[in-house]
Amino acid sequence: MTKYFKIHSIMTVKRDCVKVLFDKETKEKALQMFDKEFDFAGNKDRMPIEKYDLSLRLYKPTSKYVNLELLLTTQFGRCFHPIGFYDNENYVWILNEYVETFLELSSSGEVIGNPKILDKKSNAVIAAFSLQTLEIALNILDEFVQHGWEPKFQNNLMIPPKIRYDKRFICNGFECELLMSTDGFPQFFLDDKHKLEGSIGAYIIGDNDHLEIHPTIEYEKVFNQLSKFELLTAFTRL
Repeated sequence: MTKYFKIHSIMTVKRDCVKVLFDKETKEKALQMFDKEFDFAGNKDRMPIEKYDLSLRLYKPTSKYVNLELLLTTQFGRCFHPIGFYDNENYVWILNEYVETFLELSSSGEVIGNPKILDKKSNAVIAAFSLQTLEIALNILDEFVQHGWEPKFQNNLMIPPKIRYDKRFICNGFECELLMSTDGFPQFFLDDKHKLEGSIGAYIIGDNDHLEIHPTIEYEKVFNQLSKFELLTAFTRL
């Protein structure tokens, strides 16, 4: 998460987000949105929620799903970050980033529920095409434009030109990597510990310096499905 919270620590924010996801009132409001006659202040697909000093919303990207999203401020402006979603069969789904927090709250009895979890490939695609990954990829590309394949020196040691651009970070609960290809663009991978081999996507500067974001062929179907659910924050804005 990119927003700097003055009162809440990131951990507290995660706990509060999970509590809202399983809150009875939130679920009831989500169910209301599946009604064809639903209307909130002239909106058919969204409803604001204020809880625990957080600004959230329920958002219906398709007729079958309602997302719960947290409003954040990032370097790209304000955006909504998905926490989980409800389907029209009354199931609650939770993103990988929040699973560990849910288990902690469930074990202490602070939340009650039996959520569904997207498969590893889907959660990996959400990480690969998140605003967090986009920000890191753009920083890599900016540095590459300036320095190309020049080596980098750190503490009197030379870092090979390809390795200087490789970045490791945590996103959607995974240890992730952006590794620079020999063609000069970063590719997204999960760490080997997650046992999901191969590149998931790439960030490429195309014609007219336009950024092109592509899934690999293996992940294209999942990518297209999650795009419809608007769970890929690299592509979503207010």
